Amino acid sequence: MNNYPSFPSIERVENVYIVISEKIDGTNGLIELCGIPEQMYPNECPIKFGSRNRYISIEDDNYGFANFFTPHIDKILIAIKHIKEESESEIDKVCIQRIYGEWFGQGIQRTYNLKERFFMPFSTFYAEKMIEAGVPNIIKPYIFYAGKENEAPMFLETLLKDKGSYLIPGYMHPEGLVYHYPKYNKRVKNIIEGNVPKVKKKTQHDLKPEEICKKCGKRLYLIKNGDGILKCKNFYCKENLVTLSCQ
Repeated sequence: MNNYPSFPSIERVENVYIVISEKIDGTNGLIELCGIPEQMYPNECPIKFGSRNRYISIEDDNYGFANFFTPHIDKILIAIKHIKEESESEIDKVCIQRIYGEWFGQGIQRTYNLKERFFMPFSTFYAEKMIEAGVPNIIKPYIFYAGKENEAPMFLETLLKDKGSYLIPGYMHPEGLVYHYPKYNKRVKNIIEGNVPKVKKKTQHDLKPEEICKKCGKRLYLIKNGDGILKCKNFYCKENLVTLSCQ
């Protein structure tokens, strides 16, 4: 047996396959198959939802992700069934378990000036099957290029700066690009520096009546990941720990 610690050969760049898509600025979403519906009890749910670092639920949500998709679990299961049947990946055929993606839109990061929220699975194939199954508010990734890395166009960042988002037409502050290397199951991102929309800060005079605490007159603000839950900005307000507001 040869135990010599040889250095691995370096792969030629023309042999590396890459997929370049637009990076969306939202929050991470996970749809996970946690059991076979036919083998579960009637009150058990075969689908779990998650964010980047934790499982979420209707009671403890992440920008309404679990609340939005829970009524559509039957359609999600149909999509997963079709993915298993039609995928060219042997892993998908045996045990597709997780659909990762970006949950974006109203009230999340850049918002893209949208009035509702959408889920973009990172896999175009998964997104297509979910759309075919009738799962609402699913968007496919916008693919700029798929092919050999050494032949990839170099002007895509400039194109995004000049033309704006291709996924959300008309939005002029796209976040950047994602470079996906399927062979290595690796993704890297290229953020367009300084391309963040300027947001005018509200003054006390700009606030609507429902944005002001009726008890102490201070501003109410949205709790992060609280899905519209308001809290008083005044730390010393006795009603500060009330779930909704000081009202």
